[in-house]
Amino acid sequence: RMTLPKDGTHRIKGGESMARHMLSVGLDSFDTCVKLARLCEKYKDDGGIDVLYGRYVVDGASMLGVESLAGHLVSVDAHLSDEAFDRFEAEFEEVMNK
Repeated sequence: RMTLPKDGTHRIKGGESMARHMLSVGLDSFDTCVKLARLCEKYKDDGGIDVLYGRYVVDGASMLGVESLAGHLVSVDAHLSDEAFDRFEAEFEEVMNK
């Protein structure tokens, strides 16, 4: 079990410090689920992204996992460096608002 310091950061392989970054999105259609899972897949090697709904946590790169949360407002928990998150957030806004 991993415990995060009070500042919300944690360390990954190589000792790089990463902050937890959260976004929200409504998974109102199958198309939205597909868009989110494909975007998360692109950042899988940068630290990974989880999608949360209530007590459920699924891997953002898992198409089936994300689709299981369709119809809900979910939180996207990106375990990325600040630089990678900035790229992810820009793509997220672009892709999810199409």
